[in-house]
Amino acid sequence: MAVLNLNGRGRVVGFTLVELLVVVSIVALLISILLPPLKSAREQAKQAVCLANLSGLAKASMTYSNEDAANVVMPCCTEFGKPSTVAPGQKTVNAEFGWGGKSGRGRYGPQNMNEGPLSVWGPQHKRGAASRPLNRMMYRSINKVLPGDSEGIENDQNLRFSIYRCPSDTGYTARNWDTYWATSTSGFVGSTLSAYDHFGNSYGGSTAFVCATQNGSCVGMVKSATPFLYPLARIRNTSNTVLYREANSLYAYHLKSPEDESNPCNYDEAPNAIVKGWHGRNWRFTACFTDGHARVIRMPGKQPECSLDFSPLGGNNTDPQENWGCVRMRGDGWQLDTLPSPPISIGLTVSDMGP
Repeated sequence: MAVLNLNGRGRVVGFTLVELLVVVSIVALLISILLPPLKSAREQAKQAVCLANLSGLAKASMTYSNEDAANVVMPCCTEFGKPSTVAPGQKTVNAEFGWGGKSGRGRYGPQNMNEGPLSVWGPQHKRGAASRPLNRMMYRSINKVLPGDSEGIENDQNLRFSIYRCPSDTGYTARNWDTYWATSTSGFVGSTLSAYDHFGNSYGGSTAFVCATQNGSCVGMVKSATPFLYPLARIRNTSNTVLYREANSLYAYHLKSPEDESNPCNYDEAPNAIVKGWHGRNWRFTACFTDGHARVIRMPGKQPECSLDFSPLGGNNTDPQENWGCVRMRGDGWQLDTLPSPPISIGLTVSDMGP
């Protein structure tokens, strides 16, 4: 039975307009106070999932290295070193994303070439889920999809490999940076896709290559100075050596942030660029390390220590900086390189290396 409060004249007593506005104001105030903490809590939960993903991938890579004859901690795609279908005359490398994940659907280059079913990151170019070695450690059976199999390619691009997907992956987030390198090399600039859908993986591997120089040109075999194709047992500082990290940071370390005016290396591609991590903070990215743990790192543009204290790799040039370049890529509590352990040959020359 509903009970109405009546005044002396038998009329229903209600709120006045002023009282109603006061209530609305109080509710709005409470919402403004409570929403930011709730939003922050949700983002912290997503970051925790992301870090758990990365830690799981790092541990899976360590298991892979134990079973691999060469003790490689970051594997390469099965098409590595084979003739490239993207760049005729060169050979497939696909270092950053070829180690694991689903098929991507992102474009390659600024003209939307090779996207969707024709994506460079998918089966049309033999880079589907079955070609990414770490998947064998994570999933029991993955179908190999052949080029031209439109239904198979679509299914491969729609796979839900949650461990490879950051829940906050919103795709490319850099501002004030739209260089030729960024646009043409990956096609990620301007993409409306998440990194997970663009590349097939929210997380990219640490890669950097060096070579001996002679008369200003690379000679001999290219060598890996990062965990890519590197034996885990030879990495000295495993707790600081980054294995995988959120894809935005792959481009962040090529930049020179406003805080990094003393950078001695010529990576001043965009001095005013800002790269926001997927979890809401500029220059902060989730990463995992070669000892299996994961954490957030601060990577404000490229901050290498030029390698003047290391021996050159060979050639007639005796200046180590000419031979090594700036391969000591390091920051507070992290490093992308495997130095002082020496780089290892990847079996390709510079002219061989395709995307």
